[in-house]
Amino acid sequence: MQFTPDGTELLVGQRDGKIQVIEPTSGKYKKLTQPLKVSEEKSPAIKHLVVSEDGSYFATSDAHRGVCLFKKDHVIGQADKEKEWIFNGKILSHEIEITGLCFGQSLDENDQVLHRLFSIGADRRCFEYNIKEAKLHTSLPVLKCFDIELEAKPTACIWYP
Repeated sequence: MQFTPDGTELLVGQRDGKIQVIEPTSGKYKKLTQPLKVSEEKSPAIKHLVVSEDGSYFATSDAHRGVCLFKKDHVIGQADKEKEWIFNGKILSHEIEITGLCFGQSLDENDQVLHRLFSIGADRRCFEYNIKEAKLHTSLPVLKCFDIELEAKPTACIWYP
């Protein structure tokens, strides 16, 4: 469960793989054009849910080692309506359970904000995903992968620039 940075939405990951969006002031579920699910099949439980610093993305990890990315954007063909959360890509990257997920920000060569997404797992590996290249209903591309530990199993992931 995570609030968006502006506090206008509460995102709640559930055991059935669904993600609910709640308006905190009223406590009511938001009606979305497309339901937020990580898969069309029976979905695994959401384990982690994180929101980017500017609130334009959120990511989840699930019990089957999947990492999903959602973007706040206009539904295709509905540019006149309010922006909604839209599924933007999924990948099964880790060999065993994911223990942490986090967003970070840095500047690219043109001094534009670059969103970065990382996952860390009990397999002692860290993945960085290419958010910029993630496209609607496709895979979430991996930018980098590296081993981080030889003996201990990591239990969390935080952005420390």
